[in-house]
Amino acid sequence: MDEEDCERRRMECLDEMSNLEKQFTDLKDQLYHERLSQVNSKLAEVEAGRAAEYLEPLAVLLENMQVRTKVAGIYRELCLESVKNKYECETQAACQHWESEKLLLFDTVQSELEEKIRRLEEDRHSIDITSG
Repeated sequence: MDEEDCERRRMECLDEMSNLEKQFTDLKDQLYHERLSQVNSKLAEVEAGRAAEYLEPLAVLLENMQVRTKVAGIYRELCLESVKNKYECETQAACQHWESEKLLLFDTVQSELEEKIRRLEEDRHSIDITSG
């Protein structure tokens, strides 16, 4: 092999390498555009609500939301019932306290009146004894 053959061979190899690089770049661009097209297609499916990998987790999330909403509603009702029961207990306790105070006051007034009546009767009896 002489120098011309080597140069020719080198040029063929450079041409082949240039051709391979161009093919690689073209395939890389084609793959990029195909992948971009797939991503855009999948995005359109998700936005339209048709993508299975979107719908399944969405269904799970919706079910969880419904369960949590139901539990929150039950908890709210229990809290309201608890507040209502506490209110009724406090109302009943206040009524009982009022009745107790009323009876105590009635007993005190009655005792004072009975004591006054007894003193008045003693005074009347002592006046009857001294005048009679």
